[in-house]
Amino acid sequence: STAYVSALGQKPSFLEDEAQNQILLTGYKKRVIETKDFFLSPRRNLKFLESSHIKYIYLPKIFNVRVDELMNIKKIFENDQVIIYKFGD
Repeated sequence: STAYVSALGQKPSFLEDEAQNQILLTGYKKRVIETKDFFLSPRRNLKFLESSHIKYIYLPKIFNVRVDELMNIKKIFENDQVIIYKFGD
């Protein structure tokens, strides 16, 4: 992944640009595990989105991952390369 989403959106991201995080030795590995856990069981892990203050989920289609639209997760954009979901009101 790259840092272009947070750079263009001018908002912080929860997990982005893993290569740069490896170089800088940040504590990103915990976030990788939390993110993977969320995608394994998003229904059980909605509290993760809330406690991490995550408002949007940006998923490149090349990752072959989808999120079921739940009560608080709605798809707000899709094209041939990406899907963006919004969490919350």
